[in-house]
Amino acid sequence: MVVVLLSVAVTLHEAGRLHDETKGAMNLHEAVEKGRHERYMDIEVIGLEAEENMGLRMSFPSCQISLKNSFGRIQGEGRGSNWRKRIESREFRPERFLRQITLIESLGDKDGDKLSTGDEAQLSGGGTRE
Repeated sequence: MVVVLLSVAVTLHEAGRLHDETKGAMNLHEAVEKGRHERYMDIEVIGLEAEENMGLRMSFPSCQISLKNSFGRIQGEGRGSNWRKRIESREFRPERFLRQITLIESLGDKDGDKLSTGDEAQLSGGGTRE
């Protein structure tokens, strides 16, 4: 009986540790993504908000999330009692993506590589099947 209770206690402790580590990593990822997209918010405030939003923890007494912005990259680090994660990502720049899409579309126009009218209907699901 003692062995069964001990194994249940160890399993619950490991489940709590895994829960807290996963929750911390998810909050860290959310904070990094928010830091990438929010240009007008202070990066340190985003990290503090992520720490506050951790909610109920099962095994870690505390979790620290810190964000840094250097040379167009957002670096996030999360730490718990026995885990540490780091995520690094570039700042979000939609204008660059839009320039690339415009370039691709203009190259398609020059090459004559546009979809025919029938192909557009098939791709959008609006075409008729025979």
